[in-house]
Amino acid sequence: MRIKNISLFLFVSIVILEITSCNNSKAILAYNDIQKGIGVENIKQIGIYDFFILWHANKDMSKIDLNLKLIYQDSVFTYFVKPILGFNNLKYKYYKIDSDSLSNQFPNFTSYNSQKLYYFLFQNLILKKEYNQWLSMIEVKKHQIKASCPRKKNNHSLNYELKNKKVFLTWTWNTNCDELQYLNQKKYTIYFDLITNEHKELTH
Repeated sequence: MRIKNISLFLFVSIVILEITSCNNSKAILAYNDIQKGIGVENIKQIGIYDFFILWHANKDMSKIDLNLKLIYQDSVFTYFVKPILGFNNLKYKYYKIDSDSLSNQFPNFTSYNSQKLYYFLFQNLILKKEYNQWLSMIEVKKHQIKASCPRKKNNHSLNYELKNKKVFLTWTWNTNCDELQYLNQKKYTIYFDLITNEHKELTH
């Protein structure tokens, strides 16, 4: 399972999941009841792909904690809650996933942190010389009407993939101006091993 164009994709996917989860129950599910296993039969079941999207969106630092969290577990399902910021209060969306699928395809999921994976790639693999040159070329300098290499056509893409109990992240340069042509389609890939909890480089 892959996630491309990560920011827009996550936003759209999570919005869709939140809208569809409004049909979780005919009645309002109470947080305290769910913690005790009351009413869990009304919670929407999702697959591993949707769960990966939701968990991937968790953030380390935020003024308001809107992270997906484990709230309850029984013999078949694992249940999660995600706070949703309303106009003047927090609301809660609930999801459940088959526990066997979760442990087989996304084991030790609590050890995965998308921000740490990105920072590891950026700090250890992306050449500072390349990045600084790219920044220089996309900036509008004094006495310029536009940048030498407009950012819209000279950027990078991020691709996350959950596969074989690992989460892979590939950074791909997408450039089309002469000054940055040497970067075009150059890739860097790392992965997080969900079994060993290690970040490793994957050479192309």
